[in-house]
Amino acid sequence: MVYALIAGLIGMGISLMTIPFLIAKARSGFGVDLPDGLRKTHIQGISRLGGASLALVFGLGAIFLGMQGEVRSHLWIPALGGPFAMFLLGFIDDFKPLGARIKLVVQILIAIGIYALGLRIDSMTYPGGSFTLDLTRWSFLITIFWLIAIPNLINLIDGADGIAGGLGAFLFLTLGVVAIQSQQWGVVLISLGMVGALVGFLFFNFPPAKIFLGDGGAYLIGSAISTLSLVSSNKGSIAAALLVTVVALGIPIADTLFALCRRFLKGYPIFRADAEHIHHRLQKIGLSKRRMVLGMYAVFLLLGLFGLSIFWSQGRTLPIVGSFLFLSAVYSVKNLGYVQSWSHLRLKVDRAIHRRSQVQYVILATELLELEVERSKSFEAFQVFFRVLIQGVGFSFDRKEERSIAIVLSDGQRVVLGVPENEEIEHWENLAGLFRSALNQSLKKWTYAKFSE
Repeated sequence: MVYALIAGLIGMGISLMTIPFLIAKARSGFGVDLPDGLRKTHIQGISRLGGASLALVFGLGAIFLGMQGEVRSHLWIPALGGPFAMFLLGFIDDFKPLGARIKLVVQILIAIGIYALGLRIDSMTYPGGSFTLDLTRWSFLITIFWLIAIPNLINLIDGADGIAGGLGAFLFLTLGVVAIQSQQWGVVLISLGMVGALVGFLFFNFPPAKIFLGDGGAYLIGSAISTLSLVSSNKGSIAAALLVTVVALGIPIADTLFALCRRFLKGYPIFRADAEHIHHRLQKIGLSKRRMVLGMYAVFLLLGLFGLSIFWSQGRTLPIVGSFLFLSAVYSVKNLGYVQSWSHLRLKVDRAIHRRSQVQYVILATELLELEVERSKSFEAFQVFFRVLIQGVGFSFDRKEERSIAIVLSDGQRVVLGVPENEEIEHWENLAGLFRSALNQSLKKWTYAKFSE
């Protein structure tokens, strides 16, 4: 236990020493995350390589465990190697975006490797040992889903300063407590070392952030949580150990479900990023970034305690926790503005479904515009095509201040468009955002490009 506490202090020290170096490297353009005017609202480029510091702490913890002879079980190879593989995938993507499909395929291959090396969910023993469910053929699918879902949940919620790092710290702390109960001292050491590393990271990531986790850091946190929770469950109730993690992940799980539902109903691609996540909604209702992050920390702590209560009570508090989470989700849907009133819910759903065909049409138009970037011989020809296409979709260049929106490009240019009368501006902002990728591609091809007013 003393080693684990020392590991936490060492992890914090390593973060405090290495992150300033990564921030300094960003000034030369190395690993910089640029604002896009939509989701990335920071003013200037910021390093997105904070995950490298966490990977260093994680790796040193693994080496220490090996030197102390703690890593006797064959399960430790996939438990430590899997998160490193996930980190490398995300780290590469931080430098050169790989695309959602490629990343998903590689994640599946990494998860299959972890499963093949023996770290898997073969059965579920309910807290208290009242019954055991043998998963047989479902073991593979459930294990793969578990190993892929958690890293992507962490990455999804990493959209505002301090959130993913804080969530990771609370998750590792919760996992460390479960591991103490299960007498998994290797998991305790790694978990508390990561808690220390994340606390050190938050000194630079708390609003206003000087560095981001990046996909590498988010994938490392999520993958380590998913594998270490399986190691920790090896000496205890598997259902209880996994339930603790699921409950502690309450906010990113709810955020993901909300995102999938709204994108499906509106016709947007499932993996298309937007600015309608829970943290965006909290800022829209008037919370400052710091108050929003601190409020979410309080919820993370509460959910972690709820999860531990299931573990400590051997499942007796599960109905209470489940009821609380359901009622909280229902309350949040309305008060975060996803639904203005329950009486208008059906109207909102009908409107979203009615707009699906329009969204699909605009998606095809953006794909055509991307092809036009390659086909056009000059920027002037491309701009003429863009103006005709954008007007065909329904936008105009009659830019009344109260009925106009702006597409903010990577170089800071603002392409201002008029919105049809009596139409919901938020809906047309989302449609306009679909064109951003093609317009940014044109800026790369024609570096002198200036869209006319």
